[in-house]
Amino acid sequence: MDQSLTGSRVLALGGIHEEAAEARARAVTLGASAAVSLSASVSGVVVLPGGEADRRMSRTATPGLSVHDADWLLLAPTPVSGRSGAGNQLDTAVVLVPGAVIDLFDTGTAWAVAATWRQQTVCDMDAVAFAVGARE
Repeated sequence: MDQSLTGSRVLALGGIHEEAAEARARAVTLGASAAVSLSASVSGVVVLPGGEADRRMSRTATPGLSVHDADWLLLAPTPVSGRSGAGNQLDTAVVLVPGAVIDLFDTGTAWAVAATWRQQTVCDMDAVAFAVGARE
């Protein structure tokens, strides 16, 4: 198994919010970007418990799209850099591609979020954040 997901885009289907957030965080730790919708840029799908019933499962038979069970991300070793050993806190900035998502976990410290981009053409930038409590 390739131990780096650099350049790939992973979508988690199913699971409760915490399971999906952990799967996305693990994918990002391994070098992938996390997706929230099944678009043409998605290269891999992780099917968490209950994901088999997701209406998007019928589209996962697309050639070139790899579909994995919930253990797939757990089998790959975590790279040495990227996340600290103290939970899910990021050590460095994370670069997200358009449409990507990242979950920020409560580490007891404040978060700093910055959005930057190179102005190549006239464009709009849209950043969205949701604060989700223990009951989602």
